[in-house]
Amino acid sequence: MTLRITGGPINVEWESGSFGLWDGNRRIGHLHYVLFPSMEGVIYLTDLVIEQEEERKKGYGRMLLEHFETVARDQGFREVILFVVKQESLGFWRRMGYEGSYGVGKGFFKKLRTDATGTT
Repeated sequence: MTLRITGGPINVEWESGSFGLWDGNRRIGHLHYVLFPSMEGVIYLTDLVIEQEEERKKGYGRMLLEHFETVARDQGFREVILFVVKQESLGFWRRMGYEGSYGVGKGFFKKLRTDATGTT
């Protein structure tokens, strides 16, 4: 198995984009994001999907998300906000360092950078 991730760098001129995790010509999973010009430094993650049930719980989601976060951090994004979090995936997002809650407010998020030097 030879895994590769496609996508990136994040093009801030576009309003959305994606990353994919592939095994040869077979796509294992994908991640989509959106940008809003009024929210500089913030990137919204709309979905992270490992497509086949038998491929889940093998670390592929973690691999794809960590790659995305590294690219975003390296490009100066300071925060990722999740658009939708399913109840059954809360444990995954919390293990990945996301915090927050349902209801009023920002929802679930993760700080990538906390100061001008880029340290967290």
